[in-house]
Amino acid sequence: MAEEIGRRLPGLSFGLKAAGVSTGAPLTPADLARRVHEAYDPACAVELAAADAAGVPIQLDWSDAGPTAHEEGDRDYRHDSGRSRTWEAIKPPPGVVRDNLLERLMSPTAQASRKRVTLLYRPIDAANTATVVDRDLRAAINREGRRRGIAHAHDTADLRAAKQATDEEADGAGVVGFSILVTATVPDDAGFDAACTAVERDARSARIRLSPVYGAQSAAFAAALGVGLSLPDLSVVPHPLREHL
Repeated sequence: MAEEIGRRLPGLSFGLKAAGVSTGAPLTPADLARRVHEAYDPACAVELAAADAAGVPIQLDWSDAGPTAHEEGDRDYRHDSGRSRTWEAIKPPPGVVRDNLLERLMSPTAQASRKRVTLLYRPIDAANTATVVDRDLRAAINREGRRRGIAHAHDTADLRAAKQATDEEADGAGVVGFSILVTATVPDDAGFDAACTAVERDARSARIRLSPVYGAQSAAFAAALGVGLSLPDLSVVPHPLREHL
């Protein structure tokens, strides 16, 4: 697996540059531990930045990355010096998706000291791609067929996109499932509700339906850090059943 990741990293790095951002640089183990540590303890970020500026060596390893204390609620997660909520996308944007759709959601939010938007991708096995796109096409046809009178514009666009997906799959294109996790973190309880309201408002502007990850806030927070945690691999729900949820 490590060799496969190493072969893919250069292409992904140059792909970022083609998308208009700087090329990515792999983190060292110490850098990765620091990023995770700062996510769980945001207050330490200022101290670590000051140490960097003063040239003081920072000794952090993976054992220091996690929280020293945490408490999980149904819809929030308290960790060291922060309180967070993580949402998951429960429905993709209807109709045509433009390249600037996520611009507002991914922009900084004044009410949240930290906000993280994580896109999760999972390639679908080639043996199952035809089944997936055919199922989506049937669902789109059923949605449009349930309308009486004037067809809903979103349903028509979804049907057009589903037909295009089946044509592209027949020509050999792959299919990728995706989801989005959004995490907002504040340093105290006073600004928590305002931060949550701001994130949900930004999601509505992107036509994305978000829902708090009920009862699994700590796992969702960790998954959104982008450190290789795969939630489907850790699920206790059998794989055949997950495919129909």
